[in-house]
Amino acid sequence: MRQNSLNNAGRYGLYLTVFLTGAAVMVVELLGTRMIAPFYGASLYVWSSLISVTMIALALGYFCGGRWADRTKRTGLSMIIAMAALMILLIPWVTRPVLLATDPLGLRAGSFVSALVLFSPCLTLLGMVGPFAIKLATTRLEGIGASSGNIYAISTLGSVIGTLVLGFFLFPLVGSREILIGLSLVLLAWATVVAIYEQKQLAVSVAILPCVLLAIISILKFSPNKNRFMAGCASSRSLHAIYVF
Repeated sequence: MRQNSLNNAGRYGLYLTVFLTGAAVMVVELLGTRMIAPFYGASLYVWSSLISVTMIALALGYFCGGRWADRTKRTGLSMIIAMAALMILLIPWVTRPVLLATDPLGLRAGSFVSALVLFSPCLTLLGMVGPFAIKLATTRLEGIGASSGNIYAISTLGSVIGTLVLGFFLFPLVGSREILIGLSLVLLAWATVVAIYEQKQLAVSVAILPCVLLAIISILKFSPNKNRFMAGCASSRSLHAIYVF
């Protein structure tokens, strides 16, 4: 009975993991348009670039995640989530330098390359969670169909909820930088829980959160001001005509 309860707890934990990462994918994708639009506009090129980068990153994540899951001994999911969270945490810090560096490429190439550099690392890592979770949820070959179906259904549900919460509530109330920092904090906290469940070194797992809090405080204190970023965009000779505020 105890073993069954532990298995059920682990299964529900996996479902919550893929729900959160599914929501995170859509939050990052939608926020990408908001962060790139002041520089490259809200044109079809920007949307096409972000959707393409998201699909490329997820495909790469599925590919790498499946192979990593086969080679590891049912551990490492916490590290994937933590790495994805740290990549998300870096986005507000590097957005302005990346956009300025890609400016000479023009509207089409510039929007695509900037989206690729800014968002593909975290999206690739988030895409790795699904195959890894299927590996952990599958105890026998006969149940692999149901396990994979449940994992992708819950991940898609998380994407839907994340899209609605972001569009209906967070966008009108909170800035993009704060949303990304909050999302990274949630993922890092959950990565700590998963690391403890994986029975890794407890001291290392618990030490993640203080380090993250210090990183967040540093970013909030020293990251470029949004007004300065917009001024820098406005002074660029190749700033495009369409803006979204």
